[in-house]
Amino acid sequence: MIVLWAGIFAALVLAVLSLPSVFSGPDQPKLAQPEPVLMPQNAIELCQQLFEEPREYIDGDAQRRRWDLRHDACKMAFEANPANADLKAAYARNLPYEKMT
Repeated sequence: MIVLWAGIFAALVLAVLSLPSVFSGPDQPKLAQPEPVLMPQNAIELCQQLFEEPREYIDGDAQRRRWDLRHDACKMAFEANPANADLKAAYARNLPYEKMT
């Protein structure tokens, strides 16, 4: 009987000791990524990159800042190269509805 209880106690101790390693895995929350800085050199890249939706959750304020940055990047890229049809379409996709009509 004592051996049985000692075995159960040892199993519980092992289970408790293994818990911190389970919670320290890749599921820990990540720190927020810094927002990119818009410059003429990276405007085209940011315009294209920001059309992809983020894979992780971001709150409403961060989403609004992301949309504003995408609008500004596409506008800057289009103004630098107005003959590029892809940049023109990307800029047009970011216009508010009131300006499209």
